[in-house]
Amino acid sequence: MKVLQETRIDDLKHRLIEDNARPSALAATVGDASLCDGLIRLFSAGYPQNLGVNGWNDSEGWRATWPSVSVEYFFGEDVWGNQLTITDGSPNVFLWGHEDASMFDTALEVVDFLEALLKYGLIWTDYYSEEMLRIGKTNLSNVTDESHLHWITPLILGGTVVQENVSVVPRVPHLTGHGKLWQQISGLPPGTEIVGR
Repeated sequence: MKVLQETRIDDLKHRLIEDNARPSALAATVGDASLCDGLIRLFSAGYPQNLGVNGWNDSEGWRATWPSVSVEYFFGEDVWGNQLTITDGSPNVFLWGHEDASMFDTALEVVDFLEALLKYGLIWTDYYSEEMLRIGKTNLSNVTDESHLHWITPLILGGTVVQENVSVVPRVPHLTGHGKLWQQISGLPPGTEIVGR
């Protein structure tokens, strides 16, 4: 996967002016590229492998384990499995949390978002702690294009952002597993104690 170049963001700007179709413009211009030293990966017609961006967004695939996910269009991801998302209801890019389907508004439209990533990396978003970024960079050489870093004890179950709590897992099983977990715990009252098997 190639590192995203500024010229491809310029291509995206021109494409959006011409037809304003964000999903197809993103895949055609900036897809199959990485940012932030490889911590961010952008989807294209052929990536993720064997699916492409359209297959990745198919409601019959991994998204079937996430019934609450309906209007979001995922155009990329971070190495932890959180998805870069656009919706019809907002011009901004959101980060969709892979553990609980939370939506974090970056407050930037897609071109500005990509330019900020290119210029500043991820630390400006408030979504990533310095420790999370350090762990991501430390383990990145073990993460293939078809896998994610995984918190062994998920953060939503009290897991901590430490090196001892991270492993590498294949992309689709990672997100379907979290979808099944979220289906089991999402309706529980706050503070409910969860005991693992």
